[in-house]
Amino acid sequence: MLNKKNLVLTFSYLFYLLPAALITGPFLSDLIVTLLGFFFLIYTFKYQLWNYYNNYFTKFFLAFYLYLITSSIWAADSLSSLKSSLPYIRFLLFSLAVVYLSKVNVNFYKSFFKFMLFTLVILILDAYVQVIFGKNLFNQSIYYLKDSYTQTMTTRVSGFFGSELILGSYISRTIFVLLGVYIFCKKKINNIYFIFFLTSAFIIVFLSGERLSFFITIFCIVYILFQSKNLKKKISVFLLILFSIIFLITLTNTNVKNRMVVSTFAFLNSDFKNNSYTSPEKFVIFSPDHHELYVAAYKMFLEKPILGHGHNMYYENCGNFKRSVSSCSTHPHNTLLQIAVENGVIGLLFLFIIYMYLIILFFRNLLEKNINRDKYFFFKICLLSIISANIFPFVTSGNFFNNWISIVYYLPVSLYLSIHMQKVDLKNE
Repeated sequence: MLNKKNLVLTFSYLFYLLPAALITGPFLSDLIVTLLGFFFLIYTFKYQLWNYYNNYFTKFFLAFYLYLITSSIWAADSLSSLKSSLPYIRFLLFSLAVVYLSKVNVNFYKSFFKFMLFTLVILILDAYVQVIFGKNLFNQSIYYLKDSYTQTMTTRVSGFFGSELILGSYISRTIFVLLGVYIFCKKKINNIYFIFFLTSAFIIVFLSGERLSFFITIFCIVYILFQSKNLKKKISVFLLILFSIIFLITLTNTNVKNRMVVSTFAFLNSDFKNNSYTSPEKFVIFSPDHHELYVAAYKMFLEKPILGHGHNMYYENCGNFKRSVSSCSTHPHNTLLQIAVENGVIGLLFLFIIYMYLIILFFRNLLEKNINRDKYFFFKICLLSIISANIFPFVTSGNFFNNWISIVYYLPVSLYLSIHMQKVDLKNE
């Protein structure tokens, strides 16, 4: 019989399986998020859990959610936009479900760590098999692709993700969640095997050929470095070793070098850009394809600057603003521009508040001398590093409202809320 204890355990296991479900794609992972959301909604009414909604996160989320619906109503295709915006409430319910489960399940973090570690170990081992033998455990081949910008041959490692070249994105966005849970459960990093595992994971991110994912990795390491005064020497040595290994890889693997070094620096070389792509703006942001997306997005924003074109409506409207085939995609590949185009200035205000909150937290944690730098602190720092990296405004990004991306974004947010609210409860006892 499924009593309250068994139900809590069942839904806890659903959450433990979320990292593995993300590897399979958006369907199973979104199903887990939805089931957890329904579970918490039912428990809210059954056990009067209204106190879980009495926090700034919930109030802010609900305000943003109501605005998304308003923006959708004013969209050219309001029905299509509403189909995307209305279900967005599941991410609030999912986050609160994680808070609740972490409070009533004493083994929540330890069990989640074991499941997540197992998932990442298998994923990374498979990726190394693909690097060494050319094919992974499922007989999926490593990708050799000609870079459209530099016309050089490059290598992309995708592992279990196959034709979806998001291995680096997945690892970079989950490994710091795992690190935070590890510190919280173990209190400090003192296991040489775990450090070796982290190094192996970061190298795979580099070998995946995903420049944004590698940036996220370095961003998070540096973020943690600045926040961890007593670990600065160890992290600095770790960074030196990591970059030494990466330097050796670029010296010995031409295809990786072409992808991660030659192509990257070609973007920064104005002479190279002018010879291969003529921009009316006399400059190029990241690449010709990105530049055309950004120009179209800017023009779209100018047409409807207040409310925007509606939630998830970039693709529906970009055809009217394109000047090349590169101008249209499902999203403009930048979080700041996507919110500006689809949700207007008012949407940007919500994003600005989030940025300000993260910046204030960073400097408060950096400068405050009386902060107790315990396991709670370092857990939150690891989570804040990836939350900040996920929405960093000055880099390329995935679709902010995409199901898979949203789950990856809300995973550290939900855990941050769970540990933050747990700490508040302890102070009030």
